[in-house]
Amino acid sequence: MRFSSVLLAVSLVQSALSVAITIPDGKRAVAFGDPSVSLNPARSIISRRGEEYDLDRLDDLEEEAEDASKEQVYKGIDYLVNLYNGQGIRYGLMGGVAMQLYGYQDRETKDSDMVVSVNSRDLLDKVKDDDKIARPSGLMAASGTVRLFINIDGQQVESNIFVQGGDQSPPVETHELDGYEVLNIGPLISSKLRRSEDKDKDDILWLIQNKGDDVKAAADSIDKGKRIDFAEEYDDDDDKQEAILEAFKLSRDDIDD
Repeated sequence: MRFSSVLLAVSLVQSALSVAITIPDGKRAVAFGDPSVSLNPARSIISRRGEEYDLDRLDDLEEEAEDASKEQVYKGIDYLVNLYNGQGIRYGLMGGVAMQLYGYQDRETKDSDMVVSVNSRDLLDKVKDDDKIARPSGLMAASGTVRLFINIDGQQVESNIFVQGGDQSPPVETHELDGYEVLNIGPLISSKLRRSEDKDKDDILWLIQNKGDDVKAAADSIDKGKRIDFAEEYDDDDDKQEAILEAFKLSRDDIDD
């Protein structure tokens, strides 16, 4: 009995020593275990939160993201898509990545563009605890476009997210291409006509020349005035203008008025 009592006492002492003891710097002192593990819940939560960048930091992130490869851009998309799927967010790829998925393989891009089914406040709330994502403040996202930077193996990758309520945000009308949800041709062309940069015009021409039947099927969903304006830009190129008129379901009378 006396020997058993001694063993019991030793066991109790060992158990007591193995219990974590909180000390002022938030660490724990243990006889057995990893003393570097923090027991301070508030500190752990803060360390898990993603970065909220300001204008100065945005300049750095933009510069870093210029070095992203095509593979890293797609890894960034995959990362966000997994997040969206877990949060019940619908998305549609736009921009250069959408053009690549439609078949325009020579289309270069260093970032991704996509529209999502939530507003900026909800999107920022859903990504705020992800330590791989740098996000803007709510005020910086008020334009309707949320610029996220995803850390992919140490490389910053930019993704421009068009949220609900933004003036430039198309409807989330998509179909699947190569495993991704890609914006349908109608809203994709409409978004490019609104922005109307040189690369957008090149993209529209490529779609007309390579996906003409699909463009024609969607033409009525695209603002007629913008279709006419686009066709009139090619008055000095009869071949291109004829292709545009055919795909956009326009007549010569439309552009001569």
